[in-house]
Amino acid sequence: MLIDVNAYLGHFAFRRLRYNTAEELLKLMDEKAIDKAIVSSASAITYRNVQSGNEELFEEVKGHEDRLIPFAVINPAYAGWEDDLRICREEFGMKGLRLYPKWHNYELSDPRCVELINRATEMGMVISIPIRVEDYRQRSW
Repeated sequence: MLIDVNAYLGHFAFRRLRYNTAEELLKLMDEKAIDKAIVSSASAITYRNVQSGNEELFEEVKGHEDRLIPFAVINPAYAGWEDDLRICREEFGMKGLRLYPKWHNYELSDPRCVELINRATEMGMVISIPIRVEDYRQRSW
């Protein structure tokens, strides 16, 4: 079984993403013989309230849960993250969590982040921390 562990749905603020809907991604996965993909909301990376991106992701993967495995994006520096985490796990059935400390301006050692990781792992969620979201070599500024 081949699983893509770094897929995104939605829009990214700084460049257009190809294959950013469930239908487009599934078509590409079929072409490349990829069985499943762990997906997160690209939109949530730059949304002030990341939960909006999680809600969009939940709606987008409906009917495709056999192949698209949703991971929530949670910002522990944002008020109400505890409720967002609970909703993502219990109501949306998200299997994991992606953290973006550089984008959301916190350190992994921040007590709020440690608490988030502890709660998520207690809920049986997998933690993913992408090293880089965009290639800085392509920046013109």
